[in-house]
Order: sequence, then C-alpha cells, then structure tokens
Amino acid sequence: MRILIITQNFPPLEGGISTHTYEMAKNFVFCGQEVMVVAPFLKSSSEFDKKQNFRAKRFPEFSAGPLLRFLITLFCSFSAALKFKPGIIYTTHWKNAGVVAVMLSVIFRIPHVLFVNGTEINFLKSKKSEYRLFRFVAGHSQKIIALANFQADLLKKLAIDENKIVVAHGGVDFPRFEKKDEKLIQSLKEKYNIGTKKVLLTVGRLVPRKGHSSVILALKEAIKTYPKVVYFIVGRGPERENLSKLAEDSGLSNCVKFTGFVSDEEIIAFLHLCDIFVLPNKVVNGDYEGFGIVFAEANACGKPVIGGKSGGVSDIIKEGVNGYLVDPENIMELKEKILEILENEKLARQLGLKGREMARNEFNYSNTARKIVDIFSKLI
Repeated sequence: MRILIITQNFPPLEGGISTHTYEMAKNFVFCGQEVMVVAPFLKSSSEFDKKQNFRAKRFPEFSAGPLLRFLITLFCSFSAALKFKPGIIYTTHWKNAGVVAVMLSVIFRIPHVLFVNGTEINFLKSKKSEYRLFRFVAGHSQKIIALANFQADLLKKLAIDENKIVVAHGGVDFPRFEKKDEKLIQSLKEKYNIGTKKVLLTVGRLVPRKGHSSVILALKEAIKTYPKVVYFIVGRGPERENLSKLAEDSGLSNCVKFTGFVSDEEIIAFLHLCDIFVLPNKVVNGDYEGFGIVFAEANACGKPVIGGKSGGVSDIIKEGVNGYLVDPENIMELKEKILEILENEKLARQLGLKGREMARNEFNYSNTARKIVDIFSKLI
C-alpha cells in the first residue's frame, strides 16, 4: 500500500503533531508500506530527509496570505500524488492539508483519513466559518483518527458521524526511553547537588494549563512532612517569571529548579533520576492537554505519574495502577498523593513497573501504526 501523508507540522520542527506524524511515517514503513510525506521546507530539512526510510516532498513555507499558502500546498501535494500514485491519503491537519486531501481524494478517487490531535476542535463551535470548514473536511473523510477518547467525545458533540471515529493513541519510542544513561544521570545529580533528596519532575512548556503552580503550592505543604525534596521544572515558556516569583514567595527558591531548555537525552536522564513525574494539567480558557504522551514517557522510564483530571490524560493514567489523577485546583489532594508515593517505596515501585508495562504494550508507536494500517487496508 502506498500512503501519502500531507502535513503542516513535521521534523525538524518540534511539537506533538510533528512527532506523531514522523513516527507514523517511519512505522508505516516498518509495517511494510510505502510512504511519501508532503510537508513544509525548513532549515536542515534536506539533511533530515536523507536519513529517513520514506520519501519526502517539501514545499516552501513563508509569510503569505492563507490563499497563497493553500495553493502552494495543493500544487506540491498534487504533483506528489501524480508521481507517487498513492492508495490512500493521511492528513494530520484539517485546515490547509485537510482541504487539499479532500480535493485529491476526489480527483484520484482514493480514500482520505483525517487525524485529530487536540485542542483545535474544542473552539470550533464559536468560530462558524472554521466549524463549517471542519465539517466539510470531516464529512469527506472516510475515517477520523482521534488521539484519545476525549477527542472522540468532542467529535461526537460536533455532530460528526461516530461510525467514522476511531481512537488510536499516541506512542512512545520505548527502547529509547527505557535505556538509562548512567553517566549523564550522575552528571545531573552532581550538577544540581541532588544527593539523597527525592526528586519531583515536570517536563513541558511553561504555560498555565500544565499546572506547575499547583505543584509549587503542594510542595510548600509537603516539605513540612518530607523536607528532603527538590522539584525540577524542565522546559521554557511565558510563565517562567511568574513561577519563579511564586517559588520565591513560597520560600522554595532552594527547592524549585528551573532548567530551561535541555536536550532530548537530558530529558530522558531527568525522567530516570526522578522519583515522581507530576503534571497536574488543567483546562485554561478552553485549552487542555490533548493526550499527554509525556506521562507514558515517564512510565517507560519506570516512574509513577500524577496528572490532572482533564483532557485525554485519563486514557494514559489509570488510578492506582500506574499513577494518580487529581483535581489540579485541589492543592491538598495533590500534596497527599505526592506524599503517599514518596513515603512508600514499594508503592512507587509497583506504580512504576506497571507503568513501564503499559508503555511497552499499550502506548508504543509500532502498535499504533499497525492499527492505523489495518484501518487503511479496510478502506482500499
């Protein structure tokens, strides 16, 4: 089967959709399929594409009006389809790429499958023109892949035919996260003078919906019982100054460490050295955590996780199995769950081991790719 993927986000661009699309392209090939990706050209795209097991056609991305961007995407996708002769089209965006996919689906008489990631569909009913466009693209898609059950429910509320909707979770590159770099871990311990302290960790963009502030406030209470704790905040974002001030005002300047940007290798090392991964995600102005693959990445490293009761996170975190779900606004509940794990090493180990098993068996890209390829096969 030949699969044409049309996307607006693709490596070397960073981000969740970019990673998902890349992993699907790579793993579709591992499943025995031929793949061509149509994506924007970025600096270092050429070097990146040379290393892949699939073909890529890049189109120029520059500041221009939406019509010109659409026409460029259409032209490049059409020429790619003429040459590649795909049996199916897979898109990870419903706007430009989605409309282009619908047009090519009609022209070449091949099925189109749309992937829906997260928050973008939560705002559609308040934007009539975009809502109509989404309904058009979804209506002309043979199947719609939802990242989690939360997105599937949102699609149903938008009156999308539920017979078209299939949930296919995101995944983890399990071997990559399972492997421990002991030398790098030791280097980080020495750099931050961790010693025998227990480590809480959040990895993610510093924005309100990630719940960093809730962890700081919970830590303020937790250290009264368990003082030997340090909290690492890995990532960048607009909330850095506010969070730093909150830590200072809470008397936690020595307990809360901001690392800023770190490499992928260092992220994995931090996940291995932490005792609890905690990200009490919340809904802020309609923005939510679409899936939270970082929880599965922490689980892959054998760590217990604590997340918030919002978005698609409940698909990953099973209460008392691989971690806990909390009300992100309930600081005392969050504190109690943190202490429950810190004070019970057997429980922490059980949660981490079960999480690793779930990451290996339920949340890996190869399984997701096989599931989607099976969907494709039934449409052709």
